[in-house]
Amino acid sequence: MFVEGEIDKETLTSIDERIRKGRFSSYGVAFLNSPGGDVVAALAIGRIFRRLHVSTYVLKGTECTSSCVFLLVGSVYRVVDGRVGLHRPYYASPITDYSKAAGSVREMERTVQEYFDEMDVPRTIYDRMRQIAPENVEYVDARNFKSLGIPEIDPSQDQLMRSLHAKKLGLTMSEYTRRATVVAQECNPLLDQGKSQDFFDCRRRIFGDW
Repeated sequence: MFVEGEIDKETLTSIDERIRKGRFSSYGVAFLNSPGGDVVAALAIGRIFRRLHVSTYVLKGTECTSSCVFLLVGSVYRVVDGRVGLHRPYYASPITDYSKAAGSVREMERTVQEYFDEMDVPRTIYDRMRQIAPENVEYVDARNFKSLGIPEIDPSQDQLMRSLHAKKLGLTMSEYTRRATVVAQECNPLLDQGKSQDFFDCRRRIFGDW
């Protein structure tokens, strides 16, 4: 599924419709290329992505900016080859009273921080976002994406997949972790060298699968 253009209530409705008709389901993939949009809609879509264990991709030459980041955070597996744009979230409705503006800022802060807690990503991301005015978008490219503190794989999803894999192999979690450590030390460097077949052979030798 492609999520492109401005995110609004129609985007949310369209995704709900896809799910209802069986055109998008659990463990699906969403390609993001959006300048952002409605925060409330983006948070709702992010929660759908988490419920369905969706993976998201920001391909080279594309971007995920503003409220699109909430979709990225909501997914369980994130690949960024394009760029991610950050700025302070804001409500679209105009506010002409200072006390209402202050209340709006606090409400937005609470809403976003609670969402980040729910998605198991650090609140420090919001601390960075809130320092950037909406007109001064700060872009983070693929090389610096990890600096945001958003893990490539959601920790809960990672734990689930490891547990299922260990069960499939008939291994205890401690033995599985020991073997995974060996794979990281001996096999993963082969990928960096472009030796994918050697990597799979190495992993098969240690785990006995693939």
